[in-house]
Amino acid sequence: MQNFEILKTPFFLLLLFPSTLFSSAKIITATRTEERIKIDGKLDEPSWQLAEPSSGFIQKYPVEDTVPSESTTVRVLYDNKNLYVGVRAFDSEPEKILGRLSRRDTWSESDNITVYIDSYCDKRTAYTFQTNPVGVKLDWYIYNDWWSDWDWNAVWDVGTNIDSLGWTAEFSIPFSILRFQNTDSLTFGFEVNRYISKKRETDEWLLIPKAASGFVSLFGTLRGITDIPTPRQIEFLPYGMGKLTMEEGEKDYFFNAGCDIKYGIGSNFIVDATVNPDFGQVEADPSELNLSVFETYYSEKRPFFMERKDLFKTDFQLFYSRRIGKCPGYFSVLPGDVVKERPDFTKILGAVKLTGKMNGSNFGFLEAVTSPEYAVVDSCGAERKRLIEPLTNYSVFRLKQDVFESSNVGFTATACNRKEGELAYSGGFDWNLKILNDYTQEGQIAFSKTDKKGYADYFRFGKTGGKLLNCGISYSEVSKSFDIKDMGYIYRNNKRNANGWFSIFTSAPWWITYRMGSNFSLSGTWNFERVSLYRGFSSGFWITFRNYWWINMFLGHHFPSYNDWITRGGPALYVTPSNNFSFGASTDSRKSVSTGIYANIGYNESNSYWHSYFPFISLKLLSNLKLSVSPEYSHSFSYAEWVTNIDDDFDGLIDHYVFGELTMDILSASIRSDIAFTKDLTLQLWMQPYIAAGKYSNFKELIDPDKYEFTDFDYEPEIFPDFNQKFLKANIVLRWEYSPGSIAYLVITNALSDFSNPGNFSPIRDLKTVCKAKGERIYLIKISKWWSI
Repeated sequence: MQNFEILKTPFFLLLLFPSTLFSSAKIITATRTEERIKIDGKLDEPSWQLAEPSSGFIQKYPVEDTVPSESTTVRVLYDNKNLYVGVRAFDSEPEKILGRLSRRDTWSESDNITVYIDSYCDKRTAYTFQTNPVGVKLDWYIYNDWWSDWDWNAVWDVGTNIDSLGWTAEFSIPFSILRFQNTDSLTFGFEVNRYISKKRETDEWLLIPKAASGFVSLFGTLRGITDIPTPRQIEFLPYGMGKLTMEEGEKDYFFNAGCDIKYGIGSNFIVDATVNPDFGQVEADPSELNLSVFETYYSEKRPFFMERKDLFKTDFQLFYSRRIGKCPGYFSVLPGDVVKERPDFTKILGAVKLTGKMNGSNFGFLEAVTSPEYAVVDSCGAERKRLIEPLTNYSVFRLKQDVFESSNVGFTATACNRKEGELAYSGGFDWNLKILNDYTQEGQIAFSKTDKKGYADYFRFGKTGGKLLNCGISYSEVSKSFDIKDMGYIYRNNKRNANGWFSIFTSAPWWITYRMGSNFSLSGTWNFERVSLYRGFSSGFWITFRNYWWINMFLGHHFPSYNDWITRGGPALYVTPSNNFSFGASTDSRKSVSTGIYANIGYNESNSYWHSYFPFISLKLLSNLKLSVSPEYSHSFSYAEWVTNIDDDFDGLIDHYVFGELTMDILSASIRSDIAFTKDLTLQLWMQPYIAAGKYSNFKELIDPDKYEFTDFDYEPEIFPDFNQKFLKANIVLRWEYSPGSIAYLVITNALSDFSNPGNFSPIRDLKTVCKAKGERIYLIKISKWWSI
């Protein structure tokens, strides 16, 4: 009986979660100031001399736990509105301090100083502020101890200055952008690190070991902040936009205006609301060829949905924000209708979001309403409107509760309610538990309800910290009827997967290497009919050399299995064994010219093969000009690629599963140039030519899916499946932050396309053709103004 009593005591919990035994070892005290602090980076106000200095930084890279090559000192001041952090970065060669101009939130190779503030002091989350010697600002949000949300943006200020001693940074961070418990005396988690570019050296105020399994949980402490009035945060961001679209000689003018509102409820919660929102994207989605039955995933780029998106993240993505405002198409037009006009996106009538944290509980709620959308069709000579997207309400609720040290459990619920059409709901529980300091156990159980009910689950246990070895195992399954496509995203259902992996690594320099490692993984996937969909392993290694060049190599083998979707509802097709090899290498990315390449080569026993190459080059031509070019080329041959299914007698049963040999070439490039005239005025140019050509031959009919056997088939389609898709997309974006939080954009977008010469790949001819093709050109001006009261 006594053996069980220990489970009721805190001692048992401390054994499982030993990080609770340790408090932050380094403390800095903030000093109140009544003096007006001018944010110019000079740190010359008398208050800075009265503030407590803290130094003793420790080198983390390249050699951990050693004395830095240069010393650094930090001081902290505060008043009723702002927290001020001043950093003096001494440098024995100030003429070699590197500071590149770039657009805000765009990292460039420069010296930099980063300030981390865990304002909740929950050892899980932190607001991060970074600058370089010319004052370029980056900010992001850290959650789950070390995961980063790079889309978090706030209005704050920083000034920098270079002098004979080195350089200085002076941060002004409003309390209104930090979330914290409103008490008389505040204690924050605190960390500062410094990066010295010419030495590729990182120094930390409080050393967080490379082998540590956490980050925020190991911060030092900032104390001494008292009697801060409850921050009042009311922000207005009205905007006006004008757009001219030119296509095939026609011009379409569009004007819009609206307002985003942010209201801080005390120091814990924020309400975001939008009236007539502008959810347009500055940069187009990249082109992609998809020959599978599965949906392409696109990342979110719209500001309203990007703010605090980390809170809604789960392993099974129950909330996929691109569903809101998507291309309409819930209903199809009637047979025989000829579509003359249809909208590209569904208009969002309004949206509101509440996020915050109290007593260890993170809350998130989002609601949006989209309008009904119609297509204009020609029906038997008469023009009519057809409803293709009904009036829809989207709702998502998220609760994430902190437990123990650096652990959490969560709950998510979503609802998609349409005025016409099916209703769709989903929900689930998830958890992330840190055990024995270096180990984690995480998982999720989810459900869905449309016309059917479905479930999914995921479990993972692994060692994620410590030296030399990391390892883990995982298991997941998604039922056949699990359906979250109305508000979420999942690649496919009807599968079970088991996976195991381990990696061996060292971060200590040895011989000509700076760090290196190797890994091995073994995985298996099967569906609920117990048909094996994948069985394979992969192994590889990576090395970073002392000159900061790196290489990696990986080998993979795929054992015999089946493909259960390729026949589009027919029998699962046997997949022959295959082998795959990949290689990557790069020069030192700090240099003015850096280059590298990725390559992938594979083949299988049915004589199919593929190879792809991704060279890249980055040119830092000036301190404010960067050019990158990333071409891609792939060539593949598939012995049996699905073409169509034929029902000869129209009895609803497929009589012929038709395949063909497919030879395919894809050539594309991403070309990007960034010019910074000042830290607030930048110009971005992006262009993507894309050519994908495929030719089918030797049509065949599947006769034995278990033996991968085919026979010749006389197939003469009305529309031949060969293709030659050519796209040319380009963006020019001039961005001017004319006052803090207020931005003016001038955007020019070109989108050309051509589909001639199907099956015939000729890069030079195809590029010339698409450059002369008809397409769409958009001119857009958008101006927003930020106010805070």
